[in-house]
Amino acid sequence: MLAACAIPALVETRCAGAEDAARDVLIAGMKDPLVARRLQSIRRIQKAGAADAPLVEALATALKDTSADVRRSSANALEKLGTPAPLLSAATPPPPAPDANAAPKAPAEKPPGSHARDAVPALIAAALDTDAPTRAAVISALGALGKGDAKALPVLLNALKDASPQIRVTAIEAVRRFGADPKETQSALVDAALSEKHPDAMNMLASILAEFTP
Repeated sequence: MLAACAIPALVETRCAGAEDAARDVLIAGMKDPLVARRLQSIRRIQKAGAADAPLVEALATALKDTSADVRRSSANALEKLGTPAPLLSAATPPPPAPDANAAPKAPAEKPPGSHARDAVPALIAAALDTDAPTRAAVISALGALGKGDAKALPVLLNALKDASPQIRVTAIEAVRRFGADPKETQSALVDAALSEKHPDAMNMLASILAEFTP
């Protein structure tokens, strides 16, 4: 059995040798024949709050799993792992000013949450999943992680025309979160508003288009 510190060590090294062992166990669990065990590994990665490149790669691969539950859980985990932490409150004291005489520091390692953005190409490929709830999870994750990838926004805008109201509602919120220039999204949102019949989607479209009005 792994030491108790093994799983938290995926976020920051706390026990020598535990990080690699914990990672290997989780990746192996995502290849288990039993769906329940694959889902358990995904939940453990998500609960850790961050994942390194090999774990993100495993989650990206799981977007092609034979189980829709696994694919959906992987998309949800990637979104959570890549969502920035809340900003510090005003009451939090600022960090100390840098010492001009101090020796230069080594380049900072890639922030743990930023690895999730490496899965954007896999999320784009998964946006056509045949399972509607999984497509919704993928579109939501793209809204959170996709900015900076030129291929992500067209996928979100195309989802505004999905046959599933659930997908369309998710896509509207994902476009909002994506934060693209209104010039890139307004035309597609107007077209969606003209054809939309679902009350929730209609209200959300009206709200987001109102934000574009000077």
